[in-house]
Amino acid sequence: MTVSGPLDSVGANWARNRYLAVPRFKNVLAVLPVSDHAAAVAWYKQWIGRGPDVEPTEGVAEWPLAITLR
Repeated sequence: MTVSGPLDSVGANWARNRYLAVPRFKNVLAVLPVSDHAAAVAWYKQWIGRGPDVEPTEGVAEWPLAITLR
């Protein structure tokens, strides 16, 4: 790989190691605010095919959507 310019060593180093710099996530969480919680839970129940796995507090419903491999 040929890199030229004032950031030669930084740019070349990043290019070689860009795949090593990706963090390994343990969990990823998405928050989707809605105006009608009950209607949203009913819609997601139908879309996902099951009710929420966890409802930790009023107005919050959680569905794990992927298996965590360790």
